Amino acid sequence: MLVVKNLNFYYGKHHTLKNISLNIDSASLWALMGPNGGGKTTFFKCIMGFLKADSGSITVCDKDYKNITTKEIAKLISYVPQEHKPPFPFTVREIVLMGRSPYMNGVFGLKKEDYNAADEAMEKIGILDIAEKPVTSLSGGQRQLTLIARAIAQDTPVMILDEPTSALDFNNQINIWKILKEISSKGKLVIACSHDPNHILWFTDNTFAIKNGEIAAFGTTCNIITEDLLKEIYGSKYHIANVENKNIICPVI
Repeated sequence: MLVVKNLNFYYGKHHTLKNISLNIDSASLWALMGPNGGGKTTFFKCIMGFLKADSGSITVCDKDYKNITTKEIAKLISYVPQEHKPPFPFTVREIVLMGRSPYMNGVFGLKKEDYNAADEAMEKIGILDIAEKPVTSLSGGQRQLTLIARAIAQDTPVMILDEPTSALDFNNQINIWKILKEISSKGKLVIACSHDPNHILWFTDNTFAIKNGEIAAFGTTCNIITEDLLKEIYGSKYHIANVENKNIICPVI
């Protein structure tokens, strides 16, 4: 579903991504982890086509980015950024409906199925009750939930989320991870970046880590997340404990 070969990207003279290659061939919930400044967001932006890689190739669902339009990419992959502060007071429903724009057909605009998809996404995320509120009046967490609903309404085979739960309270964090797990179980590839390794350990099927612009680890989450990897990625010691048959990562303080 996602194939990246020898991806390189430079910010000026800084070699940000270095020969990144990965092959994800089936629907599942993946995590991307790594330290701040390691290249995670840059990687996502290259995958989305927001940044043009200096070399390498990206293929989504057997479609090479070099041969398809932006609209076609938007039918293949949806994106939830770390933070978005809209300058205009669109309502929550209007923002979520923007996820349906790749399916609009000229002057005919939105159809009933588009409104239904938006309402279903808002209901799934739990924000249908604020559908008519302007997003400029919402908390950061509510705006983030709106963006996740927009990505769900976009209904793409691949969904990418950059720190989707960073602005959410603990209950919503867990709920969103459960929803992402459910979405992936229905035949979609979901890749979420997170700085909370516990969330990665509890919910994701597979994980890859990027450090200093390179793949540091790749594989099944339960095998990838080790005390040694955590020390390598974050530079501090962590202990993985088992509490009521659930592994929990604890910092060594």
